[in-house]
Amino acid sequence: MSLALANERNESPNDQPCKEVHCWRLVRSPGGTDNLVTLWDGGTARVMSPIAWIGHQARVFTTSSGLRYVVRVSPEVAELECRAL
Repeated sequence: MSLALANERNESPNDQPCKEVHCWRLVRSPGGTDNLVTLWDGGTARVMSPIAWIGHQARVFTTSSGLRYVVRVSPEVAELECRAL
């Protein structure tokens, strides 16, 4: 198994709009932080920075890096996608 880490961000988090998420789960890292894990088009799974704030009514997650993610659906429950995440 290989793992590649990348930071493709060229702007500060405050300059970027909220990203819509349609395939996601929350996971607790071994260090005890809660992280948003997403599956994007093309099959790319991403583990986001630890969650700093959750806006329950708007369904917005803000990470410790300041990026905001809006979840449009419930957490993923399909077996194949859960394995990927």
